[in-house]
Amino acid sequence: MNSDAILTLARRYAAHRALTLSTVSTYVTGSGDTFARLEQGRTITLRRAEVLLKKFSERWPQELEWPADIPRPQRASAGLEGPVARGKKAVGAHGPCLVVRSTRHESRPFPKHRL
Repeated sequence: MNSDAILTLARRYAAHRALTLSTVSTYVTGSGDTFARLEQGRTITLRRAEVLLKKFSERWPQELEWPADIPRPQRASAGLEGPVARGKKAVGAHGPCLVVRSTRHESRPFPKHRL
């Protein structure tokens, strides 16, 4: 995966929701200039790119087709029923479990009013 895939997703999401790229960047990364930096040729870590890809996948509008040339990750909550968030209890294939997310980026949602 490369930054072009992340930028493609960000641009399509922004166009579909009639938002600026910097607004989507703020919602997804907490920084309004992350995607602008990627457009300038700067890079992000593979770990951060994977987190961003998962965020887009989990929140992608149903009416908008996912780009065919970008592999879509499996949902993080696959196999779990009930709420999946930091510190929430869920029921997995082997019974109750506690779902804990390890980084602050994974636990920060898009604003609810925009989705």
